[in-house]
Amino acid sequence: MNFTTKLTFLAIILSLFTSNIYAEKISPENAVISIIIVDEGEPMYSSFGHAAIRIKDDTSKQDFVFNYGTFNFNTPNFYPKFVTGKLDYMLAVSTFRQFQREYSHLGRDTRELVLNLSTKQKAQIIQALATNLEPQNKYYKYDFLYDNCSSRIYDIILKNPLDTITVGKLDKQQSFRTMMMYYLEKKPWLKLGINIMLGRLADKTTNNAQSAFLPHFLEEILLKSTTLQNNQKIPLVKQTRTIFKYQHNNKNNPYTSPQFVLIVITILVFMALYSNITRKNNNSILAQTILILYGITGIFFLSMWAFTEHHALAKNISILWTSPLNLPIVAMFKKPKFQNIVRKYLATYNIILTIFIFAIFIAPTLFDINYTQLIIIQLLASLTLLYKNIYGNK
Repeated sequence: MNFTTKLTFLAIILSLFTSNIYAEKISPENAVISIIIVDEGEPMYSSFGHAAIRIKDDTSKQDFVFNYGTFNFNTPNFYPKFVTGKLDYMLAVSTFRQFQREYSHLGRDTRELVLNLSTKQKAQIIQALATNLEPQNKYYKYDFLYDNCSSRIYDIILKNPLDTITVGKLDKQQSFRTMMMYYLEKKPWLKLGINIMLGRLADKTTNNAQSAFLPHFLEEILLKSTTLQNNQKIPLVKQTRTIFKYQHNNKNNPYTSPQFVLIVITILVFMALYSNITRKNNNSILAQTILILYGITGIFFLSMWAFTEHHALAKNISILWTSPLNLPIVAMFKKPKFQNIVRKYLATYNIILTIFIFAIFIAPTLFDINYTQLIIIQLLASLTLLYKNIYGNK
């Protein structure tokens, strides 16, 4: 989604629209309603594409784009609300020309699905958008999986005139996680990071409506939908128009891929830790540092689960292998009275890490294969500390 649409001109546009739409009366009979689909971009925030609604009325010379993916940077406590998932998003409006100007330099493929709608259907949609624009309605609590710029369009287009529209069905219902991975094949590092951060909710199989949380699948549903006009079923999408089309370099450098880099790091860590043990070196700083870094990561995952409203990050089993308990264990590692506790923890932790490694191969659809190297690095560090704990080489 386009999470960072700028709002510097929003107030002016909004006031302009609300005055024009009633002063000049957009005519449902003359209006053309279409859905704009913007493909993913290079920046991380644009990795999942964007969707918006366009209403064009040549008679009244109005051409507007309705965008549910905006927020106000001037919101009090903006950053704390953004991080904790408590930031209100809003429906904003711009002219189509402004929309084109904003996206023309971003290099993102953009197309328009022109809808086959009756006058009554268009009137329903226009009224629904006008209602959503009212001050008490335009703000909403954004949820990446369940309530975003794409799912809101599904509700406006396919639920309002539901009596005359047959909603298209996807060929296969998939989990939220699997559908998100469709967008991330060209961004392997981001794919790995998001896979680690997503909780169990992301593995829930979506129904047809939930699948529309991503613009690509909203587009597929719209293309499969039909509408009833004059007692005949016709395609809901009358025409697909290209707005922007660019040449893209889709090649990934294999030497900067997570798999290659993490394999190299794993080998280096193994050599360093093995040398540390065989030379009976009392220094266990590397192994302890690895446990500390993973423990800090675990605290971050736990915080995102417990203290935020990012539901997609809840119930994250990555907490088990990035255990926050690593931090107190490292603190107790060299204290004689805690050696038994440390030993039991490290033994249990090694078993958990080993189970995770086997699970990756048993259920590859639930894990990124690059988890393997990350967990092996942690396992090597934990085994080293357990060895030092047992044999007194601290």
